[in-house]
Amino acid sequence: MIRIPSIVPPIPSVNPNPAIPDVTLYYKLRLDQADPASTNSVRVVYKAAPELSYLSLRHMSNPGFETYNDDLIEFSGQRTPDAPALQLPAHMAEICQLKLANGGYLSAQALYDDSGSGPATSVGQVDFTVLGSSGSLSGAKVMKIFYDNVNAYRTIVISF
Repeated sequence: MIRIPSIVPPIPSVNPNPAIPDVTLYYKLRLDQADPASTNSVRVVYKAAPELSYLSLRHMSNPGFETYNDDLIEFSGQRTPDAPALQLPAHMAEICQLKLANGGYLSAQALYDDSGSGPATSVGQVDFTVLGSSGSLSGAKVMKIFYDNVNAYRTIVISF
């Protein structure tokens, strides 16, 4: 079990290889937690469907979500609404890239059911398939993101 601050529920390890320890990273979606409009990311909105496609870049934070560091996370994604006539659920397709200040890099993707709206997911956690990694993240297999959708906090656990 990984210990993290009390504001985030305990997160079980997803590590398929316990001989190599997990890497745990953190980020939040707002500069001011009291102001939902205070984003801490550079966000590109696509004019054709601003509610369905997005690209965002932000700094990672410390485990207490108080300060930022030089690690970066970028998401790009598309939300597809449900199509009941075709029996297709609403879902999200995302690509995530991490660039750590120590030289680590990781690219991962996920496709998952999500009935929310806008660029933020409405689910509690998602497993991303690691497409490639290098440096300190070399050999990563799974990137699991845990979403605190009330406080807009995110915790990432990378397993090797």
